[in-house]
Amino acid sequence: MENDRKGITVMKTYLLYVRRFSFLSGSYQLYVYKVTTDNVYRIIGKIVVTSMEHIKRIDFNLWTPEREDFWVQRGCEIKNYKEPILSAERD
Repeated sequence: MENDRKGITVMKTYLLYVRRFSFLSGSYQLYVYKVTTDNVYRIIGKIVVTSMEHIKRIDFNLWTPEREDFWVQRGCEIKNYKEPILSAERD
């Protein structure tokens, strides 16, 4: 968890690039997600744990309007990632 000097949790927005196997096409496809979180590694772990498809690679970087426009101009749909609540976190 990333904190500033006063101990307040800092939320940041990231673009995650997930290369996931697609059963329909029989090859790996790139999925781009936009996520706001205080811990990007927790989100990456949840993507890996909850995915039914094989994930080849996950990259990420901080979100900027320019980076988002880059992918949109190339026809890539940027999906908002909603963090799932796992059973261990429910209590």
